[in-house]
Amino acid sequence: MRISNHYIPALVIKKENLDRDVKIKKQGDRKIVVTQLYKNEIEANKIDWEPPEGSGDKCPVLLMANTEVAYFNDNAFHNKHYHRKATEIYIVTQGTMQMEISDNEKKLSAGDMVIVNPLTSHYIKSCTNDFKAFVVCINCHGQEDKVCV
Repeated sequence: MRISNHYIPALVIKKENLDRDVKIKKQGDRKIVVTQLYKNEIEANKIDWEPPEGSGDKCPVLLMANTEVAYFNDNAFHNKHYHRKATEIYIVTQGTMQMEISDNEKKLSAGDMVIVNPLTSHYIKSCTNDFKAFVVCINCHGQEDKVCV
């Protein structure tokens, strides 16, 4: 099922483009694939993803049913939460992070991955100042699925 009005064959996200994204530098995170458009987003209409030029410009995102992907660094805010239905996959690309998963502390480094099943409380407790990672949310049901604890 295609939910997008714009068909592109793929979305290529290059590290160099993520590194020059103003929002990632300031806030620490950026959604790239979403289940629905949010106020500061527009549908991607070309294969190569690029961040918005200005701080007020809308970010291109790929609309995909039941899936979201975000990129984040050490500036991102993380609260303890769980998802009712979604599974989250964290992939560390640089640095290290300390994560609590159902009261178990785990240290993850570049190249490591963790899969967090539904109804499992988790959060990133700390990370190094050079930290970067992707989080892929599958069977995603939007903001209503996330429960902060």
